[in-house]
Amino acid sequence: MGIQKLFVSVAVCAIMLLGATQSQAQFFKMGIKGGVSTSNLFTQGTPTMGMTGGLMGEFKFVKWFRLRTEANVLWHGTDKHFWEQDDVDYFAVGLPAILEFMPVKNFFIGAGAELDYLVHAQGAEMPDNRFNFGLVGHIEYRFGGKLGLGVRYVHNLGNFNKIGQIGDSFNNPNQPTAAFPSSSVQVTLSYLF
Repeated sequence: MGIQKLFVSVAVCAIMLLGATQSQAQFFKMGIKGGVSTSNLFTQGTPTMGMTGGLMGEFKFVKWFRLRTEANVLWHGTDKHFWEQDDVDYFAVGLPAILEFMPVKNFFIGAGAELDYLVHAQGAEMPDNRFNFGLVGHIEYRFGGKLGLGVRYVHNLGNFNKIGQIGDSFNNPNQPTAAFPSSSVQVTLSYLF
């Protein structure tokens, strides 16, 4: 009788653990993303090109409503494009939080906010004001529920102390600093595990 109770107890615990794992897996998913971006910094009439990539996490509240958080690296050229050798490049970390809803199966529309922090400027001095805060609009279609193709618009409002672009030099106007775009469009591929 004791072995049967032990077997039943182990079976019940295994079923409960499996159910908890499955419900947690359905509630939270992680993924990766990468793509290209353009900014409002223009080179001979062409938007400046850049790259972006990072990690994402998605909290599913109900089938049609989710919270998406990300940690991205943004790489932009400021005068030309990110691949040009003599260009001033900047590297920033972007932390967006986006509320998404799914009006049609596998098609997501979202809006939120993003905090950016400039971590490195190549070819220019680091400015004093490295933070930027912006608004995000995002659409994405997911193929098979895992592979996503997304388009995002980020409109940066400025930093917290003085509303201005990162790179505006308030202490010394003649100091060369990296310019930070006040808006950008990003096209990315993402994959949820």
